Amino acid sequence: MTIEIYNLKSGAKHGEYWFSTLSGNGYELQIHEKIFLKRVPRSDIDYIVTSPLRGDYEYIEVVADFDISVGQPAVFILKGLGSLPITIRQTTIVMTIHDLQDME
Repeated sequence: MTIEIYNLKSGAKHGEYWFSTLSGNGYELQIHEKIFLKRVPRSDIDYIVTSPLRGDYEYIEVVADFDISVGQPAVFILKGLGSLPITIRQTTIVMTIHDLQDME
């Protein structure tokens, strides 16, 4: 079982974190020397999947500060693709945040 937390900001301790959103999508955030985000789209058979996003199931570097809070959408500035310097990604409302290192 993982420990649930309610807020995660830039500068958090190094490690891996998982958060889920109202839409049912999940995200893994790896914080080490660099920060990477991976989106895992909801996969229910009865759920109509929204458009896939660039880098689904792949880690994309987070290049600016972030603040993830339960009850609020999260916004990330990601390394851009090709000639674009950045990509902005906003989630639906964050429902849960878990620290994957703090196992009970």
